[in-house]
Amino acid sequence: MKLWQNSLSYSFGRIITDACTRSLYWHFQVCGKENIPADGAVILSPNHTNTLMDALVLLRLQKSPIAFGARADLFRKSPWVTCALHWLKIVPMARARDGAEVLKQSQEIIDEIVDCLGHKVPFCLFPEGTHRPKRSLLPLKKGIFRIAAQAAQKLDIPVYVVPVGIEHESYYMAGRDLRVSYGKPIRITPDASPADFLAELTRRMRGLITWFPDDENYPSAVSAWEKRRHKSQLWRYLLLPVWGVSALMSFPIWLPSEMLVARLKDKAWSNTVRYVCRLLLLPLLILAVGICAYVWLPWYWALPAVLCILLSPMLFYRLLPDRP
Repeated sequence: MKLWQNSLSYSFGRIITDACTRSLYWHFQVCGKENIPADGAVILSPNHTNTLMDALVLLRLQKSPIAFGARADLFRKSPWVTCALHWLKIVPMARARDGAEVLKQSQEIIDEIVDCLGHKVPFCLFPEGTHRPKRSLLPLKKGIFRIAAQAAQKLDIPVYVVPVGIEHESYYMAGRDLRVSYGKPIRITPDASPADFLAELTRRMRGLITWFPDDENYPSAVSAWEKRRHKSQLWRYLLLPVWGVSALMSFPIWLPSEMLVARLKDKAWSNTVRYVCRLLLLPLLILAVGICAYVWLPWYWALPAVLCILLSPMLFYRLLPDRP
């Protein structure tokens, strides 16, 4: 199946994955979506701070199919990971460290992406090249310009790069707020300068996030900013009984999640692990509770019980006190 083509399994699976993505955040704010052009090919260029969750967030905001680029080494982790990445329309993007054999396939992947763009299916590439849980930006790689320039040369429609800012309230805690901001698009011409393009894209991406220079003053600047925005945690302690009930109802989900999170070396993967556990375990828990509830209780009690199970993981994490 072509990268731009839709399928019944993709459409049905999106309903489940998008709902699970939404459940991992409390407030989900979106700004500037009107900046996405409708008259041409669109390449989204977001910052990258929260591993797979960044892609899943943008996937949820795009109701039609959207394709992504990811590090080629992710496709070598396991057959299950590779299968999931292909289903999500994620293609491997080669880097110099991936070796000559992988780099040879790079042009084939770019041709596939250009074909996808030609069918007006958006393509999303994280131009920093890797994730990093910091309120800053790594230097942007040239790969996004290479793709955009080739698309501008080969396609008969305008090609745009849209800067995107993804702002997580917390990189390591679920149940927190999220803001996604779409900036003004940059139209790509065949004679565009790579250096000028990357400088302008960097400037626009910085304007969409809370950004601090990544220098020796970064820790103190971020610490001062966090103190200014710190909110009282008293309300969480007042709702401790609600948290206790939600913890009891959802422990088959959060307990294995937190056991896996505790073993992570890179804690930026924490919410991705929680997402996968919720995606796999919550339907099973709802099914088990639903069957038991409808067998032993009247329907007007069984239905609220199922709804409480559905909401309990979100409440459990929302009512947890903040931690680094």
